[in-house]
Amino acid sequence: MTTPKHPVKILLSKGTRLFIAVLLTATVAPQILSVKSVSATGDGGYPWIDAHALYAAPDYTSSYGYALPCPAKDTQCDQGGSSLMGTVGGVTYGEADLWHYGLRNCTSYAAWKINQVFGVNNISGWGNGYQWDTGYINPQPYPVHNAAGYTPQVGDIAQWEVHTASSKRTARTSPS
Repeated sequence: MTTPKHPVKILLSKGTRLFIAVLLTATVAPQILSVKSVSATGDGGYPWIDAHALYAAPDYTSSYGYALPCPAKDTQCDQGGSSLMGTVGGVTYGEADLWHYGLRNCTSYAAWKINQVFGVNNISGWGNGYQWDTGYINPQPYPVHNAAGYTPQVGDIAQWEVHTASSKRTARTSPS
């Protein structure tokens, strides 16, 4: 008994192999060609991403700002009160966004996003994020729901009290 030169022989004819190659090319190639490259900027369009960090480790305090005078995109950077002004190395910095939240802080990003998505402008004075359900300076212009028994809707903000995960509330920011 002689051993064939090719111990594994493809049992398909050349025509069948050609058909399979064309079929795969016709179905897979368009999918490969339709893949679009994605590049993330990491800021979601947040306009104050370029605010300068004012302090370095170990004194880092999450303060960011613009040297005065304020830039055209944030003409109110110095209007957030004394807690949002900083002087480092003899240079005074404004640290407030348009709603008087600290630049590059979570409340600033959330306020900007609420404004961008829902057109809400009365975002000033809501306080720190953990205070957004009760109001800090101003009463909240939106209904607040306890998380239990409430189904969140598009436009809602999930919010927790300080240092707890059990006091979750949901606040509506889009028109009711």
